Amino acid sequence: MDELGSATVTWILRWPDIATRHERFPKLFGTDEWKAIMADNPGIENYHRMEAKFTEAM
Repeated sequence: MDELGSATVTWILRWPDIATRHERFPKLFGTDEWKAIMADNPGIENYHRMEAKFTEAM
């Protein structure tokens, strides 16, 4: 967590396993679509802040 506090958007995503998440999630932020969306946002570092918590089904 940084001086801005916790993230204001919560995504709850189900991945088949943590290895798949680690492989695919970073690719999302490299797509042309994502780059086009974020190109219009000043101060990009304030938009891409991440906290992650991982759980397993019981």
